[in-house]
Amino acid sequence: MRTGQIKRIILLGDLRTYRQGEVIFEEGEESNELFVVLNGRINSSSERMNNHKITARTLGAGDVFGAASLMCDQKRLITTTAEGETQVLCLHWSRIHRLIKYSPVSAVLFFKNLANILGARFQNQQLFVNFSSECKISRIKLPECPTSTSQTEAST
Repeated sequence: MRTGQIKRIILLGDLRTYRQGEVIFEEGEESNELFVVLNGRINSSSERMNNHKITARTLGAGDVFGAASLMCDQKRLITTTAEGETQVLCLHWSRIHRLIKYSPVSAVLFFKNLANILGARFQNQQLFVNFSSECKISRIKLPECPTSTSQTEAST
């Protein structure tokens, strides 16, 4: 994404600051927002298994969370808690819809990024289930979309 497209998305959001131990959202809540960690750390946990709290992962700057429940119109599957003072960018679903209307190219790139993030998480989750290994998700950065010239060159 180009700088201007990223700025459009940032301007849609709200900056929120959380203190140590403060809950951002809880498992089972309705979801209409997604978040990007700007600085600090977020712990995600679940109590679904035998009523024991299980920490799923710790997120840091640049990580996106809350997208799966939002895009699938489901209740939150995890609880997220700030680990120390943490700032996040909160994007409300209704504002994301404005992006679709007023800047469709930016919206396509935004959703492409989300699809890649969710795909990587699903793939990592499958590895976790299949091999009982620790599930870690790295930040994803997409390359710029190829121009029509480079697409033509790649196909020859």
